[in-house]
Amino acid sequence: TNAGGLNSKQVSLTVNAPLTGSGAFTYYVDSASGSDSNPGTVGQPWKTIAKVNSTSLLPGQSVGLKSGGVWREQLMPRQSGAVSQPITFAAYGSGPQPIISGANLKSWTQGSGTKLPTTIWYTTQTTNPYWPSFNGLPGIPKSSLSAVIAANQWYWDGLSTLYVYSTSDPATTVEIPARDYAVSGNGLSYLTFTNLEMRGAAVHGFYCGSSLGCNGLTFNSDTFDLNYAAGLDILSDTGVTDNGGVIQTSVFKYNGASGLEIGGMGSFSNWLIDGNQIFNNCLYYSTTDELHEFTGGIYLQTWNNQTGGLGTTVSNNLVHDNGILGYTASPGIWTDTTTGITITKNVVYNCSGSGIYLEKTLNELAAYNTVYNCGQTIYTAGIAVFAGGGYNSIGNRIFNNTE
Repeated sequence: TNAGGLNSKQVSLTVNAPLTGSGAFTYYVDSASGSDSNPGTVGQPWKTIAKVNSTSLLPGQSVGLKSGGVWREQLMPRQSGAVSQPITFAAYGSGPQPIISGANLKSWTQGSGTKLPTTIWYTTQTTNPYWPSFNGLPGIPKSSLSAVIAANQWYWDGLSTLYVYSTSDPATTVEIPARDYAVSGNGLSYLTFTNLEMRGAAVHGFYCGSSLGCNGLTFNSDTFDLNYAAGLDILSDTGVTDNGGVIQTSVFKYNGASGLEIGGMGSFSNWLIDGNQIFNNCLYYSTTDELHEFTGGIYLQTWNNQTGGLGTTVSNNLVHDNGILGYTASPGIWTDTTTGITITKNVVYNCSGSGIYLEKTLNELAAYNTVYNCGQTIYTAGIAVFAGGGYNSIGNRIFNNTE
């Protein structure tokens, strides 16, 4: 039991179960038994994401992806929906969430037992493998081949060969990022994604960012995991405001950078981020690329202007175990050069940085949050305020934060 009278394992939020996607769709896609020569009906579904990408979708239309299916392709919608008629991508049928993967499987050669032990497997890899995953968990990079001695460890020689530790053939268990995004909605608005898994990308699981804006995007009960950078990234260009999105009851886990990030050189407003589970993100740190230097479980920022955030609410999220103790100082929830954001009724714990970090903010409210076991590096705290221009704090429970 912590000093505040709570056991960390007893703090929880109710997060809705994933939706079943049982409604009717305009088109259906089945990776196992579909064919792109089919008409795309539920009885004769398409097979590939490429077929979806090449189809002109109208506002109000929808695409159903068969539950349990896996597509090692990038979903790239070409059209926007409308305010009251979004274009929807969702699961249908029963089973695990459909996976849109940015990663590929490969064939491997086993060590002979002489020069290489039989627990070392290797494959040709001429480009950076970024973020290999092992059975749904992030791999552990090693600086030399001789250091690869235990499960989930890997080493790339920087030229042509990737080595992994495995007691059996990793052909179906080790995934190598190959595409920048699992889903790219670049410059599109009024799209809805429900009960899908976006995983294994070489950059972000979902990305939208352009001079056209990304408005009215909705994510319901999705999973964003094992992406080299952010699980979800909404980026605005200078002079652009991304407005009115919803991210709810989704899971963000095992991403190298932030679980989810909204911001950029432009602005954003009126987003709802509610009821999500965000954990074990911010697992990679680098000062040489902006993708991994500034990260948080939830990271909201408008570095250039301090206009972003107006009307945005971050509520009822469970945020924990983001960042690496002693290595990265990643806050659970970080608002950076923003204004008018409400952060309320979240549970935040076990983050290497501050639980909630308000940096150079204006007129923001932190209310009725529970924050504990955070602030594990210098200059961090349960709730930290830096150079703020105005904020209010009401009814928060803050305890066992060590700095």
